[in-house]
Amino acid sequence: MISSDHLRELNRLLIIADDLQHTSSTPYKSAVLLACSESTFRGSFHEHEETLDCALSLGLLVLGKEGEIRITGPGTQFISLNPEHYYELQPAQRSYLFRVAVADGPLRAPAAKLASSLERDRANAGMAFKADVLATATAEVSACFNVLHLLRVVREQNGIWTVSPEFLALFARLRRHRTMGEAEFQAVLEEQARFGRAAEVLAVEYERSRLRSLGADAEALLVSRISETDIAAGFDVESFDGASSSLKPDRFIEVKASSSETLRFFWTRNEQKIAATLGRSYHIYYLGAFKPERGLEGFCPRIIVDPVATLPSLPDVRVEPYTYLVNEDSAVGGEVSVTATPLSPADW
Repeated sequence: MISSDHLRELNRLLIIADDLQHTSSTPYKSAVLLACSESTFRGSFHEHEETLDCALSLGLLVLGKEGEIRITGPGTQFISLNPEHYYELQPAQRSYLFRVAVADGPLRAPAAKLASSLERDRANAGMAFKADVLATATAEVSACFNVLHLLRVVREQNGIWTVSPEFLALFARLRRHRTMGEAEFQAVLEEQARFGRAAEVLAVEYERSRLRSLGADAEALLVSRISETDIAAGFDVESFDGASSSLKPDRFIEVKASSSETLRFFWTRNEQKIAATLGRSYHIYYLGAFKPERGLEGFCPRIIVDPVATLPSLPDVRVEPYTYLVNEDSAVGGEVSVTATPLSPADW
């Protein structure tokens, strides 16, 4: 199990391994552990073999069959985030460890359990943990909480444990259990490739500004660009209609941008499926004649609510099939008969 003690000692371990790698061609496990033990001051944590196991599990080091240690690319990157070679974790290293150990790593499951206990903190316009979260936590979840405290993801304010603002959107996102994979990514069409990223970033800013104008500051902090971490979500931005007592997103935005003034965009089957499921919570923000350099000043989306129901009924809009689903029907005499079916709105 990865613990805060293990992470606290990572710099010592990697700095020593790096020094030995530069003074001898091959640093060995026994030499690294001995040097770590000799550098420990007055009885501070010294179970360095467990720290080594932690570094191995995070992919910062690899261990050879003969006990030789090699620093990996990620390990070199981790060291580079600490140019002065301090033993204490540096801010950039804490952010890096949150990603590799928590958000995308072995602590994701217990962190998700902690994230599920978040509730609105009106006093600080953020999110806080329920009062009994640690009293009822398992050892695994408690250890994860200590890691988050070390990484300064969580902090104590007036006796209440809250999530630090810079980690709020990322940590709250752990409440979902979606998967992400390149194999699932639907091809991004040319217009989206050119304008999509800038349009999505501006959509987040637009939503945050809109929510703040409604007095929903906590919700504004939680607006997030899902497409960065979940390319199969079926939408780009998670937001809120307004103030929400549960702080659960209830506005899901697919951003479409084009250099043309005429409404025209491609909509993938996965996006259509998610839209059908979410109904009026699903919005398309369409940006015609979009110019990213104009920023929010030029961000004036045409908003389409519940597009599965709305688009086919718009008098000035035509929805037509563009993709075909090909199915094998039979094989007779060595020939295969296939049926090509257009994916029309009826198939949504």
